Amino acid sequence: MGTFMKMVDAPNTYNYAIDKLIDWGYKISVVNDMADFVDKFIWVAEKDEKQFSATDPLRLLGLVTIIQEYGETWDCIEVASSFSIKPIKSDLF
Repeated sequence: MGTFMKMVDAPNTYNYAIDKLIDWGYKISVVNDMADFVDKFIWVAEKDEKQFSATDPLRLLGLVTIIQEYGETWDCIEVASSFSIKPIKSDLF
């Protein structure tokens, strides 16, 4: 049997998300705009007159990936609205 890999959403993964966004040609910036996200920094990715905003680099990478995978009309594409999730025994937490 192969080695089991696990990964957890944590700040030590942020640099990888930022690196990938930069690799894809996005300009990354961080602003503090409490009007949109209460008391949080906003991470911004910009490219080709498109702008994406999120509260952390992993979410930002997720938004950009949605556009890359589904296109600009992502919200018009049918995707599953429910999933069957089978609990697994894990020491992730």
